[in-house]
Amino acid sequence: MSLYLLETLESRGQLDLLPISVQERLRHNLRDNIERGKRILEESLRINSLLLAESVRYLNLKGLSLSPDFVTDLRYRVQYDHDFLVHPDDMSRAYQLVQSLGYVPLRKAEKVTTDHLPTLVKSTGWTWKNNLYDPAIPAAVELHFQLWDSDFDRIPIESLARVWEQSILVRIQGIDFPVLSRELALLYHTLHALRHLLRNDLRLSHLYEIARFLNHFVNQNQFWEQFASNLETCPKSREGVAAVFALSKELFHGGSNRRLLQWIERELTDAAACWIHCYGRGEALDCYRKSKSGLLLHLSMVGDLPSRLYLIRRRLFPLQLPSPAEGRAPQADRHRLRSMISRRAKYFALVSERCVFHAGSVLRFLLGYPRWLVQLYFWRRPSI
Repeated sequence: MSLYLLETLESRGQLDLLPISVQERLRHNLRDNIERGKRILEESLRINSLLLAESVRYLNLKGLSLSPDFVTDLRYRVQYDHDFLVHPDDMSRAYQLVQSLGYVPLRKAEKVTTDHLPTLVKSTGWTWKNNLYDPAIPAAVELHFQLWDSDFDRIPIESLARVWEQSILVRIQGIDFPVLSRELALLYHTLHALRHLLRNDLRLSHLYEIARFLNHFVNQNQFWEQFASNLETCPKSREGVAAVFALSKELFHGGSNRRLLQWIERELTDAAACWIHCYGRGEALDCYRKSKSGLLLHLSMVGDLPSRLYLIRRRLFPLQLPSPAEGRAPQADRHRLRSMISRRAKYFALVSERCVFHAGSVLRFLLGYPRWLVQLYFWRRPSI
């Protein structure tokens, strides 16, 4: 969010309100991110050109396609990977094509249920230098085979089924990028934020970008009517989208379309409204990773008891070890013994930290769940 803060302060002529050292740090971060953005663009053009030349059926997700609807200026947005939705029949071929550009599968400690094939990244030997905007951080490539995992999250989402029929082309640097239509781009970006919210790893920037979209299209009545009509046959989509929209507006105030506000008010469940009031704002600012409050919202969106028990077991008693957070790209040469010992020690510390966190999460959940039920029982929702 720091670069979005810089953008806002610059546009208002208020950057001088910050200490000189903070101004210099923000400008330094922006310079790094601009350089990083150039590399991201070059890589994206290279990958898109190859996939188009080989007649692969695919769509760009997020990234460059977010401008100008979600992001006014991509220089202020931090991007760490390239996301593509690939047609199932072309998935294997697309994976091999990306590898032909020098990308290799990122080593992981275990298999994790995801919506994409194993992440690909270039073998540059990069190491973490305490700089989130380091231009040398290799951008990963994720080839998605679906946009929502209903089995994993136990929430049936059917509104993303027609992405191929409703895709469009946008021209970037002379290349026609296949992307989601504007309505589906908003729907996917919102459901993507919902998924991270339910899993307690939502970035504040996700909600900020959605709020920017809502404000940018504040007077587009026809757009909102079409957007709402696309969700008519999928109740869970309406429920999830309304929750994310309401949370975005709670955190980032701005103009709102009257019909959209009425739609949110109608589709927002009492449980979601109560959760936003009790947990949404505070934990969005304090980082959702520090708690598992998202499980409360998740349980309210799941109807049957077996699914709820499954979610509680998976979230409070995970059976998989965490992926190693090494802060480095894979290297082609053999690791030295000292490096291997260092990685093992860091991974042991990570596993120990996560065990302590999950143990505390179980205790906090057992103590907090009855309190949540009481809050929900007495909840009286104000209008948005």
